[in-house]
Amino acid sequence: MSALQVPTRGRGSEALLASDLLKMPRRSASGQGRRLVIGAPPDVEEEYRELKREVQQLASRFPLRKVVAGLTLLLALVMGLRYLFGAAERLELVAEAAAQALASDDPAALTSLAAPGTTDDVRRWYDAVHPRLVQLRAQWGAKAEAVEVHVGQEAPDQQKGSVGISINPVSTGARDVSLADPSQATAGAAVPFGELTDWTLTRWGGWKLDGRATYARVAPTTTGAP
Repeated sequence: MSALQVPTRGRGSEALLASDLLKMPRRSASGQGRRLVIGAPPDVEEEYRELKREVQQLASRFPLRKVVAGLTLLLALVMGLRYLFGAAERLELVAEAAAQALASDDPAALTSLAAPGTTDDVRRWYDAVHPRLVQLRAQWGAKAEAVEVHVGQEAPDQQKGSVGISINPVSTGARDVSLADPSQATAGAAVPFGELTDWTLTRWGGWKLDGRATYARVAPTTTGAP
């Protein structure tokens, strides 16, 4: 029997086979569903570079700086309108917190309400007026106390206000510090405690105790030599 011989392919045959393979149909996922595509597969790196160029061109056309500047201007406008027309914090509520801190012998809570740069002045004011409160309490005896505030001025447009603080034994009834005059107290009547405080409105709509102006009301004055 003779051996079976398989014909070999030359270089031309291999090139022809490669060309035939490239012409074979392949599946593509682009478009609606899958379809058959004839030809060589696309260059993925080239498509990536093209997509990257398109993204860069889109980013260069986007006015990022203008958008940031616009947002900054809008934020400043909103804050300005809130400062001019927004509802400010009620002075009475903050003053009540200060009065309670004084009545509770709590200088730390009182100084926490101080306007910036006046914390030391608030502490000096507390040290100046608190001893008198202690003396009056000794006269009142162990009685419950009424703590009240009277807003004398609340002017957000001027960023300032004034509040009277009144601390009295309950048996005498709370008295308005703006009208209280210890010199008019009748004999045997308990003398109430009263002090005036000054306040300033911050740009964020919050009231703060102006320690400098408040302490100036009770600070000893120095008289120069004639």
